[in-house]
Amino acid sequence: KGSRVGKGDQDFFRICQGLCAKEASFAASIFPALIFHLLDSEARDKCQENSGVQDIIMSNTAIGSPTSGMNEIISHCFSRMLSPKSNLQVAPQAITVILNTLELLRAITEHRFLTSPEHAKNKSTVAQKQNSSLSKKRRSRNPSDSADIDSFTPSSKWRGFPYGVVLRVSGLDVAKACFRVKRYYSALYYAEMSMQNLIGSGTFFEDVADDSPHKHDEATVRDISGFGVLSRQEENQDGKTVLEKSLLAQDIIGCCLSELHAKDELHGILSQGSALNLKQNITSLNTLEGCRRDQTFSMLLDLDNGLQTTSKIGTTNIGADASHGFSTIASCLEDLGLNHIKHNYLAGIENHLGKDQRTNSTRRYLREKWFEDSLNKTLQWDDSLFPRMNEGEMPMLTYGTLKHTAEITHDAPLSFASQPMANFYESVHESLQSFARNDVAGGSVHVLEARKSVLADMEYLAGSEAQSTGMVTHLIKLNVLGQLEVVARTLEGTSSLTFLLKRWGFCDGTGAETLESLLMNNDVNLDMKEQVTDIDGALFRSIRTAFSVKEVALKVLTNNFSSGQEPIANALTSHIYKSISVYRELGHPDAAKVSLSSLRSLMQVFQKSRTEDHSSGNLPLMLRLEDAKIMKSQNDLDGAIIYCKMIANYLTNATNDSVDIERDQICAESLLLGGLWMAQHNVDAAESILSSYFEKAAKLAMHIHQKAPSNSSVHRASMASFKLGEFAANLFNSVDARVSSEAWKRRIIVAKERKLELQAVTAQLTKLQKKSRASNEAATTDARIIHATLSREVEMDDRELKSVEKSIQRYLHLAVESYCSALKLCPTTMTANVAKHVFQLISLWFKNSQRRETKDIVNELLKSNLSQIPSYRFVPLTYQLFSRIDEMQEDDRNGFGFQTTLREIVLKICSEHPYHGIVQLLALSNGKRVGGGVNGRHANAYLENVGTTKVDAVNNIFQELRKHAPAYIPALIDSYQTLMNSYMNLAEYDSSSIAQKKITKRLPFKQYKLDLDSCLSGGRGRGKRSTTTTSMPAIITKPPPIRPDAQYGNGTEDPIGTERVVSFEPTFDLTLTGLHRPKIVKCIGSKGSRFKQLVKGEDDLRQDAIMQQVFGTVNDLLRHEGSSGNEFIKKSLGNSLSTVTTRQLKLITYGITPLSPASGVLEWVDNTMCFGDFLTDRGKKVGAHSKYFPGEWGVNEVREFYRNAGDAHNATRESKLKAFEKICENFSPAFRFFFLEYFKSSMEAWHTARTLYTRSCAVNSIVGHILGIGDRHTSNILVHTKTGEVVQIDFGIVFEQGKTLQTPELVPFRLTRDLVDGMGPSGTDGVFSKAAEATMAVLRNNADTLLTILSAVVSDPLYKWSLSPLKANQHQRNDGEDDSRMGLPSAWMSSTSDENRNDSADRAIAKIHEKLEGYEDGTSGEHKTVAGQVKLLINEARDPGNLSVMFSGWAPWM
Repeated sequence: KGSRVGKGDQDFFRICQGLCAKEASFAASIFPALIFHLLDSEARDKCQENSGVQDIIMSNTAIGSPTSGMNEIISHCFSRMLSPKSNLQVAPQAITVILNTLELLRAITEHRFLTSPEHAKNKSTVAQKQNSSLSKKRRSRNPSDSADIDSFTPSSKWRGFPYGVVLRVSGLDVAKACFRVKRYYSALYYAEMSMQNLIGSGTFFEDVADDSPHKHDEATVRDISGFGVLSRQEENQDGKTVLEKSLLAQDIIGCCLSELHAKDELHGILSQGSALNLKQNITSLNTLEGCRRDQTFSMLLDLDNGLQTTSKIGTTNIGADASHGFSTIASCLEDLGLNHIKHNYLAGIENHLGKDQRTNSTRRYLREKWFEDSLNKTLQWDDSLFPRMNEGEMPMLTYGTLKHTAEITHDAPLSFASQPMANFYESVHESLQSFARNDVAGGSVHVLEARKSVLADMEYLAGSEAQSTGMVTHLIKLNVLGQLEVVARTLEGTSSLTFLLKRWGFCDGTGAETLESLLMNNDVNLDMKEQVTDIDGALFRSIRTAFSVKEVALKVLTNNFSSGQEPIANALTSHIYKSISVYRELGHPDAAKVSLSSLRSLMQVFQKSRTEDHSSGNLPLMLRLEDAKIMKSQNDLDGAIIYCKMIANYLTNATNDSVDIERDQICAESLLLGGLWMAQHNVDAAESILSSYFEKAAKLAMHIHQKAPSNSSVHRASMASFKLGEFAANLFNSVDARVSSEAWKRRIIVAKERKLELQAVTAQLTKLQKKSRASNEAATTDARIIHATLSREVEMDDRELKSVEKSIQRYLHLAVESYCSALKLCPTTMTANVAKHVFQLISLWFKNSQRRETKDIVNELLKSNLSQIPSYRFVPLTYQLFSRIDEMQEDDRNGFGFQTTLREIVLKICSEHPYHGIVQLLALSNGKRVGGGVNGRHANAYLENVGTTKVDAVNNIFQELRKHAPAYIPALIDSYQTLMNSYMNLAEYDSSSIAQKKITKRLPFKQYKLDLDSCLSGGRGRGKRSTTTTSMPAIITKPPPIRPDAQYGNGTEDPIGTERVVSFEPTFDLTLTGLHRPKIVKCIGSKGSRFKQLVKGEDDLRQDAIMQQVFGTVNDLLRHEGSSGNEFIKKSLGNSLSTVTTRQLKLITYGITPLSPASGVLEWVDNTMCFGDFLTDRGKKVGAHSKYFPGEWGVNEVREFYRNAGDAHNATRESKLKAFEKICENFSPAFRFFFLEYFKSSMEAWHTARTLYTRSCAVNSIVGHILGIGDRHTSNILVHTKTGEVVQIDFGIVFEQGKTLQTPELVPFRLTRDLVDGMGPSGTDGVFSKAAEATMAVLRNNADTLLTILSAVVSDPLYKWSLSPLKANQHQRNDGEDDSRMGLPSAWMSSTSDENRNDSADRAIAKIHEKLEGYEDGTSGEHKTVAGQVKLLINEARDPGNLSVMFSGWAPWM
């Protein structure tokens, strides 16, 4: 009544009144629109004439008025329905309608805000009394003085989100309501929105815990309406302090993350919550309750401690149930493998529950747990197929009745009340009982009941934000029911037993699967992570139940089929054997041990029931080997090694003249596993491990492959040879490092001195012996004693020197030979970490190819095996191989020299993989084309230092290639050469005159006499093709994937995975920034695709290309983090497991193709924007800072203020820090709004993007620190607008070169306030720190692989390891305004320290090695653990003292 709803709207809602009465769902659909029209009909508050930008925008954004009667009435109603204190019993459907209404209002205000034309840039905040003359004087004074600081007016107070739900409701109440209806992502959003309004920061938990200065000390925003209405502390209706609200928000967010299985983020929230709880109770006598939900055993201890001080079994608060509920204790016991203890614990709980706690949901939970346990106790189904029950367990089956509908009680624990009553496990149990009694109809009914319960659960999840995380277990259950339906049809006779066994994967066209066949055909990938340790407990329980149900079903079939039991028995034993490895590799060796016991019992039953024993005598040994693997998973290393030793010794000593491949296979695997475990933990002498284990295992595996070749045998033989080569290579490197050490060199000198001394004593003794014996008998005796002692010492030195020299040659020969043997055998399907072994082989070759003692070994072995090693294995190392091409040496005359072998590899790569090799080779042939210079070196000086022998050698290779390569290769070379010349002409074109005219878009090639658009077509017509389409080059920044079969279309077809170049768009653009204004072109592919590319000149991109290569290798290593080598896991669980168990860490890479030492082409990364472009004002665009924080200091003023603080003649670290802190007070971080703007399609998209961003930041930070990547200003970091991930560009400053700049970079990586602002409420704690630790652990565990790649470029004379002064000056220049940074002496620009290049390279590699060992600068040589190292780096990166002295162009405040 009295509303200003238009007549048309009134008529619409009046018409809908009848429909709403008939159909509730229709009423729920139009209810949000009705509320919107009621609110929007109220007049908005008018702005005053002197209103600021924020008031104007809020007025335009608002829906109605915050003071209107309609808003007050609706707000009051919604608040009562949402608030837990109102004690109203509100149905979940009603809560859903209210939340939909609030979401609609929020979306409308958000859209109005983002599209508002009233946004304005933050202008100068210098007080008006400050005139220009004073401003000039300020440049020469210390800006941290009070006069200068006071000249900047204080910023406006934070007034909360500029949009919201319009109604004056509590954000925390809305979050709780979202949690009740399983809108977990929405609950996170509104809880964070509420706290950000209150605190004014995206990392509010971190800020409150750290006692940072907050704006909540004064007037703050205490609702999420979006009106920006400030209320003071005394106006707080609920009487809760900021700290209390923070703890409540932490509880809500923690429960949501627990439901979403976001373990890393949960860890950060719990850590911050502990700090907040301590802060609140630091002076009280209260016992602080807490629960470490990130580690199962710690969580169980906390739960036990809590229950010792309270009599309550379950509590009612949100999140408290997760701490004290007996269901959580049961889950912990299950995750720890203590299933029997759990079973008895729940039985005791059931007997001791009070009547008020015996709710239907509680009884249903206990019944389901009992039936789940009975299914998993498969040993009890062996005899009669009916589980034996103890009398004490029967009460768990008698209380209450089961229901399918939810009966929610207020006092029920959250884990019970949040789900409908279902009886999946009971129904499955009863169906198996019915099948065992041959009651197929009854069993099918129970299967149907189980399916209904699962579908009811799924319907409850459908449309909710828990759907993506909760569906995995339900899909596994449905798969189980599908298998039971197949069992029913088999028992009915409508389906054959053979069909069932095929369907379940136990037989194929070659016959039934047996344990023996599993042994022979099971691939063991020893390069994979041994077990997945972070799989969710609920998911594993579902997986185990699925295995158990199939096992029981096979037992049922065994008893019901009197004839034809042999294939079922084989299937049953094979299934249990598979479950053992699955459980073990999923991180549950306890379950694997139980299955192993079940398999042994079953085998004994089958052996007793058979009149003839057809089983293999090797089965006990197979199972003993499984015992060893389980022991290793349980960290019983000694026991595992003893088992492997004894199995190998038994098989080696057994007298058996017949050829037994199975026995040999068990022996080979036990030898290899024993050797690996002994080597990893150094429990025996290296030489003993090499000769007694690795060599024997490799020899035996090769023998097996020769006797019985198969896919599995070739895989195992390759793996054994790889491991032998790796171990021998490590021994070689160890001995070689010892020989190269200063201590060994001193020992050689001492040995030579001893020889000289021995010679002198020998001469003296000879003289004494010639004299009369009476006169010199005593002297002769002494001389003989000294001579004998020296002789023994010299003999010992000679023996050791010869032994070391022999060991070096032996280990090197064995390593190279084993690697070559493995690569010759290695199948194309074997990809995991093969590249690592190739890197190690090439590194050994490079390291020893010029040494007098070892060059013949490596060159001859490589030369003799090269023809049999597939060339695609060398393609990833194309740059490292090609960079070593040079003129022939004297050793090459006999055909076994380094250059001869290298050229054979190069010719093979270019002939078989031309799209990967020709471009690299042509880039080397352009070595003389350096334009005006390369990275600060004049052209003449550069060519004088580098020389021309490489170019001449490359030209000779091209001549050989044209003669002997396939017919289309010469034409392809010509096409690439034409294309690259046109690219280089564009890169070298001086665009300064164009830039001065401020013309940067759609510049015609023709106008500037450039021919890139027509170089391949023979004319200037757009898209005009040449007369022939053969041998056209591929897109230069997108080469095709490497194909092992070397099939790339023979020049007549597009290579698979890419397109060929047809033409280019006829215009190009200039970038807005850049030292030499790179050009932007669009290449047109043969399928019509457009490929955007960046063409750069006067810059050496080979360093960037190597960084991308390293990034690709890091991605390969990270891809296996959390992965398992078990193929059955991959096939049966697939992506459902990977999405739950892995962090999916990676670096985004892009194509970089160097064309010459001074030019190159880069792939344009689509859907990205510079980190700084989102935050700051650019041109007419208003940045996020001005948009969300109007009235604060502008970016230009901040930069001027910061620069003057650093340039003042009396500036100190203290004064710079004071100025930096002043900036932080008046320039708020705003990057959290990036995810709200670009991922507003759903709350899940927002949270997922933020998580990906945080993990991406962590990976880039750690990898960047290890490689010493600097110059990470806001334009060198891109953010992907489709995924939220970070993309790093421009790697001109690497290998600690940033520390040599005129203003040294003191931080290990960029981790400024804005970067952290986008990571969520706990900041760097949680997702970032855990991802950083995982990345650091992977890099430290694979240090040899990274160092191999990096060390492979050490001897490249074209590579720059030091930063020229000109380059340093160009990277830190204030846009030409600061003359003191210009005008370096010309002598500095004409030369660099090339003579110290190798020393610089060695220092860079050594520094990387130190970081990978856990040593950091400033720690006094202290070794750091992974977690300690990451924490140290985070603290250094965020230290205001370090940030306050960074270069102003780096923008440390942002």
